[in-house]
Amino acid sequence: MIARRPAAAHLSDQPPYPRRPQRGAASSRTGPAPASPSGVRTRPGPADHGRSRHPRRSAHRILRETMGRTFGRARRRAKRPRRTRPPAPPADNSRSERGPAVESDTAADRAVRTMTLEAFADTIVPGAKRSPEDRAVAGAATSGGAVEAGAIALLETPAAGVVDGLDSLSELLNNHARDYADRTGTALDGTVPPFVALPFAQRTGLVAELVAPGHPEKDGWVALALFSNMAFDTGAHLHTAEAMAAGHPGLRAMRFAEPDADGLWRFPSFSYRRRLARTHPGTTPAGDPA
Repeated sequence: MIARRPAAAHLSDQPPYPRRPQRGAASSRTGPAPASPSGVRTRPGPADHGRSRHPRRSAHRILRETMGRTFGRARRRAKRPRRTRPPAPPADNSRSERGPAVESDTAADRAVRTMTLEAFADTIVPGAKRSPEDRAVAGAATSGGAVEAGAIALLETPAAGVVDGLDSLSELLNNHARDYADRTGTALDGTVPPFVALPFAQRTGLVAELVAPGHPEKDGWVALALFSNMAFDTGAHLHTAEAMAAGHPGLRAMRFAEPDADGLWRFPSFSYRRRLARTHPGTTPAGDPA
């Protein structure tokens, strides 16, 4: 005698998937929906999902905070004392000896900072040398790069909010350059800052280490690199019409459209080759809605 296979209903008391309730059947809800304080039952809408309780920080604020943390580490991690220069002799005997010496040191320190930051910007967006004697720009490209686009002017713009930390950042970068030269056996020219003395390939290698994942100072160096990109891509410290008139290398490289004679950009032809909508009669002369 052959035993019959039991029916599927005998194998499990539950259906393989939830059954759809029949029309008119009682709801399985155990209680009423929650009511709002006004007494109206509400359900969470799309606007309630994914809403953060914390205000969104702007990219500018994040950059300032990131650079600030890096500058703080730069002050704490100064590995070598800065070399002191002998005071320059006063040009006029009527002046005190201390006055001209302080001015000379300040000018020399500023020159070191400028050359160091220019070399870093040139590593991010390489450009052509400005003259045969140019040491900061390595000349790895045949056209203008971040330095010619005004990367240093952008960093020193008060609106950037990072000018107070540029001295510490320059010193930290030169300390990294000394260590990198020791590790790679690269001889440095003592007449220029250490990072400037590195050949372009070594500059690139050092910057690649500084922005690599896991480096404790990565966020600060990436933020500094963003300023070089902003200077080349947008000329953020300049009026766009003035930048175009001056031949800004980044805007020229991207073939940015020329403005009209009055410095304004107008677009007389429509992208879809036809007018999609008429201007609202209440629109202000500035183009704002009514």
